[in-house]
Amino acid sequence: YYVTTVTVTTTAANGTVLTKTFLHPIDWQGIGNLVIWWSIWIIVPVIIFKAVRRQATQLDALLAALIVGTYVPNLILSSPLIRRVVYAFYFINTDPALVLGIPMVITFIAPDSIKLQRVLMALWLGAAILFFILFFPVHPIDFR
Repeated sequence: YYVTTVTVTTTAANGTVLTKTFLHPIDWQGIGNLVIWWSIWIIVPVIIFKAVRRQATQLDALLAALIVGTYVPNLILSSPLIRRVVYAFYFINTDPALVLGIPMVITFIAPDSIKLQRVLMALWLGAAILFFILFFPVHPIDFR
């Protein structure tokens, strides 16, 4: 979501400005937290890799089922055969699988180091928070 600034000006019949108001409505163009959304490009290959090596756990099976069940139907809807317009917010149902998948990937990357896992998780969380702050629908700095 992006914030927009709207200027509303009321003028009298003689052309003088009577009031001037700045509104900061939410402009619903739609953007999710791409730090979380783009993690699908890491989570899915890790799940496939673990499945091929027969190291998949119940968590991996759950994540695969959630991603296939919530993401793939929207891809099918947006295919050239069906040609339905699929909006970004349709994919929000995949977010729980992605949020569960991020720690799974971090544990896969650094299985023996709790300290490295915490550092990676803090960096990922920090990036998600920073993205949220930068692209929050209403920016506090715009109210100056």
